Amino acid sequence: MLGVAYSYHVIRFRPDNSLDLNFSAYAFQTDKFWEQTYKLCDGGGQRYVLSQDDFRSIRVTLPHLKEQYAIGLILKSASDEIAFLHDRLSCLKQEKKALMQQLLTGKRRVIVGTA
Repeated sequence: MLGVAYSYHVIRFRPDNSLDLNFSAYAFQTDKFWEQTYKLCDGGGQRYVLSQDDFRSIRVTLPHLKEQYAIGLILKSASDEIAFLHDRLSCLKQEKKALMQQLLTGKRRVIVGTA
């Protein structure tokens, strides 16, 4: 499954600086973070390992806490809106599928007018 990491070796992340949780949810999804991670991973196939020392060497730029908070709120709001729209689209696709089935079975008819 993409985007999922699991192992019997777990590293607990404890930042030295203050960190807004909403901001951190996105800071660790940036291309820069993942580029560093991919370069440091050892392994092959579907199994890769990142040592504690390599993990500690990854650098993430953090603005001041007040800026993190403001950025985190905006990103969280955008993420929530995307999730809502995704759910709405899924419902509309299901509705379309049901309507198409009704059309194909003749349970529903469409009147086509001429202009």
